[in-house]
Amino acid sequence: MALLVSACGFTEPRKFIVINEAHDIESSFLISALIGQRLRLQNSGLVLICCHQSFKYYDACGKKLGYNLSMSVSKKCLRVVEPLKDMINLKEDELIKHLMDEINNNLKLLEDDNKKNITIIIDDLSFFMSLGCSEKSLIKLGLKLHELSQKKDSLSFVLKVGLSDFHSYLSNNLEDLADVLLSVERLKSGKFWDVDGRITIKKMNMQSSIPLVESERSLLYFIGDHNVKLSAPGEFGLKV
Repeated sequence: MALLVSACGFTEPRKFIVINEAHDIESSFLISALIGQRLRLQNSGLVLICCHQSFKYYDACGKKLGYNLSMSVSKKCLRVVEPLKDMINLKEDELIKHLMDEINNNLKLLEDDNKKNITIIIDDLSFFMSLGCSEKSLIKLGLKLHELSQKKDSLSFVLKVGLSDFHSYLSNNLEDLADVLLSVERLKSGKFWDVDGRITIKKMNMQSSIPLVESERSLLYFIGDHNVKLSAPGEFGLKV
């Protein structure tokens, strides 16, 4: 898992990470890996907004990967928000405001506890479209979150967009804000017993007025019981 964390740029001081997940793939393993990496940082704080998966799911995955989310909650270094419980009957404007209030309130609580290296993870931003939000309103939300990350040196965001190939307007606009962009998709050639899909990792240089690609690479991955195996794309030769 350490190789996955390093390859995806999670160990670098990046402020705004966007994960685009295709409609026929599952990339929650990236969120689980990132949670473990961030919680191991000294005096770190994490806000996990569970949309695609539940807290119980991430807690179970964490135990397989060697960390305990329930213990992190009790130590007040992890705060969990499960939107479906509180937001299902809200209108679009109310929902976005409620989400921003949840983010700001939990951020303040972590800062009051002197937590550093604070990360806020939304594990599926497109979830809010099923509650009535438009792509335009979610783009505006992304801009607010990006602005907040620039104001606070110790704050970073991770936004995952599910069904990104169906919500290209949303994902394309969020890509312009990202300093690390990950796209997760199946291989076009089909399914294989030892390959689940492909991760394309773009690290962006945000210092110029126009975002420039600093580096780009693709990796094949296979999810095992307790780890993720990575390999470089290629072809096997046949000896005859």
